[in-house]
Amino acid sequence: MQAAWLVAWALGLAALCLPWPRVVGETRRIVALGDIHGDYAHATAVLRAAGLLHAHHDAWAGGKTVFVSTGDTIDRGDDTIRLYQLFQRLRNESRAHGGDVIHVLGNHEMMNAMLDWRYVTPGDVASFGGMDERRDAMSLHGWLGTEWMQHYQVTTHVDLLPAADMPLYPTHRASFVHGGITPTFADMGVDAMNDVGHTLLEKSLARRGPLSKAEQALWSSDGPFWFRGYAQDPAKAACMMAEQARSSLGVSRASAPAATAASTSSTPASAARTAAALAPWT
Repeated sequence: MQAAWLVAWALGLAALCLPWPRVVGETRRIVALGDIHGDYAHATAVLRAAGLLHAHHDAWAGGKTVFVSTGDTIDRGDDTIRLYQLFQRLRNESRAHGGDVIHVLGNHEMMNAMLDWRYVTPGDVASFGGMDERRDAMSLHGWLGTEWMQHYQVTTHVDLLPAADMPLYPTHRASFVHGGITPTFADMGVDAMNDVGHTLLEKSLARRGPLSKAEQALWSSDGPFWFRGYAQDPAKAACMMAEQARSSLGVSRASAPAATAASTSSTPASAARTAAALAPWT
C-alpha cells in the first residue's frame, strides 16, 4: 500500500492515547508498525527506537507494551525469514512480560499466499533455498503458511486500558487493519471479516478455489486489504465515511504521528501528543 496516509501510519509508529481519570494506576502503551517489506535493519532500528528491543540485541524490551504489526512484512526486500522469525520470538517474549505482539495480514502476505510473487526479490528466494522451498513454506502446512493461519488476522481491536482497571467505564479500543475499513465492512463486523479472511487465506495456501462472493469482496479494491479512499477521496466525504465506520466498529478515535509512541495515560504531556482521535482504519 502506497497511500500517503499509510506512509504516515504504517511506516511510522501509532501514538494511541485516551484521557483517563487519574485514579488509574496502570497504562497501556501501544506501538504499531507496518510495511517493513523485508528490511530487517530498518525494522529493528524502528523497534529499538520505540523501546521494544534491547539496545544491543534483538530481544523484547517493551515490558507490557502491545506491539501491532500491521502487515506487508514480505516482498521488496531480502529478509522475509529473519523478520517473521523475529516476530515469532518477540510474540513469546512479550507475553512472558505481560505485553503482546499482534499480527495483521497485509495485501502482500495474501499476494504471496496466492503465488503472486511480482515483488519478490532474488535474495528473498535464495534465503528460502529456492522457488520450490519458498512455495512449500507458504503452503497450507508450510511453516509460514501455518504461522499466518494461526496468528494473523485481517483486522483486530486492542483495548486501550485493561477492563479490570476501569470496570465501571466503557471499554475504549483501537482498531487496526492494513488498508482501510469502509462502513460496509465495518457493519459486517470484526469477527465476520476475520472469518472470511481466514477462509480466503486457507484456500490460497491450499491452492484451491473458487472464491466465494464474500471472499472476492474482501479481496477487492474496497476491501480491508486494499481500500485507499480515506487518502484519495475528498476530505469531507472521507471524514464522513470514516466516522460512520468508526461508529459501527465501536472504537475510539486515533492519531498516528510518525515515529511517536504514547501510552493511554492521562498526563498533560500525553494528552498534548494526541491531537486527533483514533481512526477506524488504523
